[in-house]
Amino acid sequence: MTEEDKKFFEDARSMFLTPGWEAFKADIQQAYESIDYDNCDSSNKFWTHKGARNALSFVLYYEEATLANEAQQEEDNASYL
Repeated sequence: MTEEDKKFFEDARSMFLTPGWEAFKADIQQAYESIDYDNCDSSNKFWTHKGARNALSFVLYYEEATLANEAQQEEDNASYL
C-alpha cells in the first residue's frame, strides 16, 4: 500500500468517527427510505427514483466499502511479504 493510500484510509477512518459523519449518514438513510417506487406513475419516474436510490446507496455504503478495501489491501500486502 502506498503512503498516499495509507493517508487516504487514515483520513477516512478519522472522518467515520465524527458525529458529523453519523448525522450525514442518518440524513442519507432517511432520504433513501423516502424514495418509494409505489408512487411511480411513469417509467421516467421509476428510473429517476432508481438512480437516486443508487446514488444514495453509494454514500450509505461508502464507509463499509472503504474499510473493506483497506482490509483487502492490507491482506494483499501481507501476502507479498
